[in-house]
Amino acid sequence: MPDGEVIMNDRSADFLDEAARIEQAITDKSIAFIRENAARIDTSNPSGLCYYCEEPVHNEGRFCDADCARDWDRTPHNLRRNS
Repeated sequence: MPDGEVIMNDRSADFLDEAARIEQAITDKSIAFIRENAARIDTSNPSGLCYYCEEPVHNEGRFCDADCARDWDRTPHNLRRNS
């Protein structure tokens, strides 16, 4: 047998199938957990002021317009956080 050749049989295939099933179950549970917790995050803006320029916000969002949202995402603190 050449070096590095892997011999597969029914037992190893069953083992790999079981490992893949377990990995998928863990992934599915992790995604469900994240989605459940994300639904609990408070996204309201109690101050009613834009997070970037502090002008009044006339909608349910955190920013007065798309420019402020983009600029806030590009601030040095958020660049570190988002990378």
